[in-house]
Amino acid sequence: MDLILPLVLLGFTGLCLAFTGLYRPMSLGRSGVFLLATSMLTALFYGAYRLFDGDLTLGAVAKMMGQSNYAFLIIFLRSQRKTLSFAAQRQGAWAVLVVSLVHLSLNMTLTGPWQMAVMSLQVLVLIGWVALESWWLWRAQPHTTRLLLACLVSLHWFSEFLGRGLLGWNAWQGLVDMQAPGWTDATVDWMWVTFFLGFGVLLALAGVVVQSLREDKDRLQSLVQQVEGMLQEKESLVMTLLASNAARDAEPQLASLAHELRQPLGAIQLNAEYLANAQRLSQEEESKVLQDILRENHRAVAIVQGLRNLFIDNAPKQLVLDLSNFLEKWVALQAPVLLTQFGVRLSLRAQARVRVLASAVQLEMVLQNLVNNAVEAMASSGAGSIEVILLTDGNQAQVDVVDDGPGLPPELHEKVFEMSYSTKTQGMGLGLWLSRRICLMHRGHLACVTRPAGTCMRLTLPLDAG
Repeated sequence: MDLILPLVLLGFTGLCLAFTGLYRPMSLGRSGVFLLATSMLTALFYGAYRLFDGDLTLGAVAKMMGQSNYAFLIIFLRSQRKTLSFAAQRQGAWAVLVVSLVHLSLNMTLTGPWQMAVMSLQVLVLIGWVALESWWLWRAQPHTTRLLLACLVSLHWFSEFLGRGLLGWNAWQGLVDMQAPGWTDATVDWMWVTFFLGFGVLLALAGVVVQSLREDKDRLQSLVQQVEGMLQEKESLVMTLLASNAARDAEPQLASLAHELRQPLGAIQLNAEYLANAQRLSQEEESKVLQDILRENHRAVAIVQGLRNLFIDNAPKQLVLDLSNFLEKWVALQAPVLLTQFGVRLSLRAQARVRVLASAVQLEMVLQNLVNNAVEAMASSGAGSIEVILLTDGNQAQVDVVDDGPGLPPELHEKVFEMSYSTKTQGMGLGLWLSRRICLMHRGHLACVTRPAGTCMRLTLPLDAG
């Protein structure tokens, strides 16, 4: 028996860490595990308490498990009503752990009227709070199962108030001796009643969880349909663009659009499949996936518009661009992805305050294509490094994208910029052709520079005269 309490404290702390939001965001699955585990442990320790002739430690642990179950219900019900940040979830989980341990220590140290008064106050406040959260959830998301839960928790609070009030009144009036066996029998009988009501609440809660899972499934299906709508919208934009330029060799345009749109639309598709196939996502995980979808959607729209400008021979919308700052932000965003996915290190060496007139969207398309080519060239080695170098040369800004891959033979330095030519077996031969065309429309140039080892693609743009 001496080892029961430290083992219980250790196990309960681990249970809180794993399932209440202390270590990772809450989810319906993990929350359900915690509520089920604490319910079963409450029954288990209460049964052991009766079996071992009212052992104080077993009784206190049983009450602590019941207390922690209801304390966590407050956080769980609130998370179903509105989105809680991970910080708020963690604070709530800490509160559950602290309140439970305080309840345990008070149960083991207080006796007589003080124990009755303090425990009754804690229980009534806790169950009353759960009742309020249940009614607020029902008002926010009306459903029969949520209404049943609110009614059962309210009934539990009223019965606790009535039962504990009568026991306390009889003790205060001297009608029963709190140290006599009769008092113990009365409190034990009352524990049977309150446990019965508590398990009724948990059955109603199971219905709420099932309903929430069903609603989450319907909501995710709706989100996937919205994402599929985004993909269809992009396809419609492409077809509109091609229709407006049907007289001007549409096939290269279609291939170019497919080449440039493949990455954002592919990312949208992958995120949509992740939403559809994931068994359960936390609210923060789901929010992140949706933000990724929206970001790639905006990027796809910008690419379509930028390419449309190219193919109708209008100059791209060019603004004064701090190229140094632009490259710093772009490399900072790309470097972790390249290192994680491909083992390729991306770095920047840039001269400060280099300003050009350029379209940021189209310049990003060029840089992304150059870096992607470098990564694919180094794929056989499984690692490598790419350095982006920015400096000025007279009245021009010069951006070199240098890799330590196998390099290009001199006879291919110009040929790789021809449409439909590619050194890759799966390549369409459009990326470098389109990148050079973008540079020319910016009054710049893109070329392959001879190096002893590796490949250097040099992009030049005129400096902003202002």
